[in-house]
Amino acid sequence: RPRHRRTVPSPERRPRIVRPPAAVAAVRSLAVSDRLDTIRTMLEAEPEDPFLRYGMGFELAKLGRHEEAASWFDRALEMDPDHHYAAFQKARALEELGRAAEGAAIARAQGDRAARTGDAKAASELLALAEELEDSV
Repeated sequence: RPRHRRTVPSPERRPRIVRPPAAVAAVRSLAVSDRLDTIRTMLEAEPEDPFLRYGMGFELAKLGRHEEAASWFDRALEMDPDHHYAAFQKARALEELGRAAEGAAIARAQGDRAARTGDAKAASELLALAEELEDSV
């Protein structure tokens, strides 16, 4: 018998799915270029929102505009140094630019920060990425 068994919780015990806010759902349904325009408009209304800066970087990365994406991830991190996914995506963008060692350093530093602040999931993902990038150098 396996040591650990995965079971599916009954419907009443399953976690409730939280739907994204309407604005996020609306942005996701658009084409990438339209999403960039929408995010720019949203940034005009909320220039201090780190999630919008992260979103801009994420969409630019999808278009292969990795240098610009890394810059937007930096902006998100300036506003929220604990935005671990911005650091993760910045490390990936740097990898795409042929700067894997730099990406690994960022992922490792942010992974250590996540561990210190108690975010075990982000720490695990960032430190695994750091190792992956270090191995590729």
